[in-house]
Amino acid sequence: MARETYAEAVIERLGNRIANVEAIAWQRDRAKPIAAARINFLLDRP
Repeated sequence: MARETYAEAVIERLGNRIANVEAIAWQRDRAKPIAAARINFLLDRP
């Protein structure tokens, strides 16, 4: 059965080269996430 899926992400930048991202996805109830991620990015700055 197809259901609408929602997601929210928070991006926090630390200095010029690091970004932290935390995301969650849910369908009917935001308190019951179906997926979550924490990602650290090293930014390539010219």
